[in-house]
Amino acid sequence: MQEVILNYLRYFCQLKRLGRLAPLYLIFPFLLSGCGTSKSVMKKITQKVKGSRASIPELASWESVTNRDGKMPETGHAFFSFSPRMSSETGLTQAILTTPAGSPYRYEFHLPTGQVYRTERYCKQRDVWRSFKSSLTKPPFHEGFIPRLMDATGNPQKILVFGSKAMHPFNFDRFSKPVTVKIVGGVQEQYCRRYPCSKQGTWQKRMVLIGIDPLHEDFMGVKTFKKFKKVSDWKYAKSFIENSQGRTSSFYDPENDRGDNPSYRIVGSFEKESAMRYVAKSGHLFKEKEILTMKKSCDKIYSFLWQASKIFKKAKSIKKSDSKETQKSFGLFFSSFFEDFGRSYRTCSKFMGSTKREKNMGKVWFFSFLDGVFHLANLGYSYDCEKKAWAKNVVKNNSLFLEKDQCGPEDVNDAFDSAVTTLGILYRNKDHSYMYKTYDFGPGGTHQRIYSWVFNRGKKILCVNENEKLSFEDTQSSFPNDVRWTPL
Repeated sequence: MQEVILNYLRYFCQLKRLGRLAPLYLIFPFLLSGCGTSKSVMKKITQKVKGSRASIPELASWESVTNRDGKMPETGHAFFSFSPRMSSETGLTQAILTTPAGSPYRYEFHLPTGQVYRTERYCKQRDVWRSFKSSLTKPPFHEGFIPRLMDATGNPQKILVFGSKAMHPFNFDRFSKPVTVKIVGGVQEQYCRRYPCSKQGTWQKRMVLIGIDPLHEDFMGVKTFKKFKKVSDWKYAKSFIENSQGRTSSFYDPENDRGDNPSYRIVGSFEKESAMRYVAKSGHLFKEKEILTMKKSCDKIYSFLWQASKIFKKAKSIKKSDSKETQKSFGLFFSSFFEDFGRSYRTCSKFMGSTKREKNMGKVWFFSFLDGVFHLANLGYSYDCEKKAWAKNVVKNNSLFLEKDQCGPEDVNDAFDSAVTTLGILYRNKDHSYMYKTYDFGPGGTHQRIYSWVFNRGKKILCVNENEKLSFEDTQSSFPNDVRWTPL
């Protein structure tokens, strides 16, 4: 069977000169899972930003950047379009702000499409750690990220900015223009998927930078994080960080107000030099050449798969009964592609979304189903051909089939069809999953086109007043019920 698959892959790769996938496997073996990235692999692929003061990039002028006016073009990407500029001496850097201070809603950045979308409505809540006695309501800081800089978890480097000028929460121009901020320090944010995380290693860690508006009168002369905490309401800010991204509430008892558990905590603080050195050493700074190479290669792999689907669709319409042709099915092709080039596709899906600004809706749905299959595999699920359902694979990660010997080519189409349903079940169970967003509609929405899967940890803000919560419809996955996978 393996020989048949490989022979068929060779046969298919000759069709219309589509068989140039091998280099992709060499280009993209980095930042695949979002955490635990291999440092040795990173060094082979791209230049790593070292941790010494001298190696942290100095603040560059707009003359050395394509976007000289400082505003992103309509076809740009808020993370990739701006050249990173950071000074270790002054702490000055550039940041894209997603959620303004005082905003009634929280927004997050979707890396594959470059869009910002609403995730939560802030409300009056109590501190899940029971250490802050007053109520928590709205953020006392702007939340954003540093362009082109990934943190240790494989996400855009998060920064919280205090004292910057007020922004209207529905003025979404802030997503396309960076602001200058001054870094004064950083804190270690830790995340627990299933509380209690008794062992230290079970908490996922990342550095969150703390910045200020260098021209704000309240922070004139503030040069250290220690001084910053004295002139700001840091106790409220710290508690807000620990509660604003949600908590585990699967077993919450509203009558007795108990059963909710923490998901986030802030441990330790770092002065400017230590914080900047940490993010430079543990993160990844994308270079312009690397971005262009990745975009070109991802476009090639997407084109390859789309052309493949059209060829299989045409072959199916002919309805040939030859047994050899039957073996050369989409199931055999995709199984081989998943095994040999799955790492490349997962990287493209993470950084260069396949549905970004795509007008062909048939193509959008094809890649949406494709992404759904890869997302389930990333979450540790494999397709059980005997039970015709996706199941947790405790033996092997990123495996398409639970028991490969029990599966045939026709099972691949079944796996595609049930992937969307399985992701929806995981989302409703408040576990790690992906929800599908077409447009960011609803209260506080950006009204931006997304048409992509959005990662969701299943953590929700627990409002004191139930009527302050977003409605059920505004928080659900919006994959259209009338869109089904068409077997190839």
